[in-house]
Amino acid sequence: MAGEQILIVENDPDIADLIGRQSLQPLGYKVTVVGDAASALKHSLQTPPDLILANINLPGLSGKDLLAAVSSQNIKSPVIVIAEKGQEHDAIQAFR
Repeated sequence: MAGEQILIVENDPDIADLIGRQSLQPLGYKVTVVGDAASALKHSLQTPPDLILANINLPGLSGKDLLAAVSSQNIKSPVIVIAEKGQEHDAIQAFR
């Protein structure tokens, strides 16, 4: 699986760095980081990633809005939603 493209949608640079540069890149994954859902949607339409890893709480459009937009634009990339402790219910609701 190494070499696959992962799009990280995270507005906190420290968290994005921890997930992307420190965790995924050493395993051989190609990582792109964007800070908001609108940029993620634009990137996904241009170059669909193998996986989208998105924070549920984003500035502007939320992670839930991103899921709806990805689905409506027929982007086939799987999405994993990250939620802070206590927001697990919000993450589950995003998929409904």
